[in-house]
Amino acid sequence: MTNETPENNGSLAAVRLGRLVSAWNQASFEAYCQDFTRQLVDHYNPSYFERIRAQSGRWLSNDYLGCLKQGCHSVHLWRSRFENSQNDTLFSLTLNGDGMIVGLLKRFARV
Repeated sequence: MTNETPENNGSLAAVRLGRLVSAWNQASFEAYCQDFTRQLVDHYNPSYFERIRAQSGRWLSNDYLGCLKQGCHSVHLWRSRFENSQNDTLFSLTLNGDGMIVGLLKRFARV
C-alpha cells in the first residue's frame, strides 16, 4: 500500500478519469469498472451504467477542481460536461492508498 498525498496522486486520478471517460463513451461496462475495488464492482451494475449513460449522453469534458483528503482516501473533483445536459456536473473520484477507485459520484444539477 502506498501512502500518497493528494498532490502526488493527482496524475493517477487523471489517468483513472481518462479511462472512465473512454469506457463511458464506448459503452464498455467492463472497461469502466477495471480500476474499481472489488466492493465497488459488486455495488455497481450494468443496468445502472446503461441507464445513466442513456440519460447523460457522451462525456464531453472535464476541468480539475482539486482534491480533498478524507482519511486514507483522496477525493478528486472535476467539473464535467455531458452531451445531454446544459449544466455542469460535479464529478468526484475517490481513490484509496493503492490508487484503486473506491467511489465515484456524478452530481447533475436539478434546478
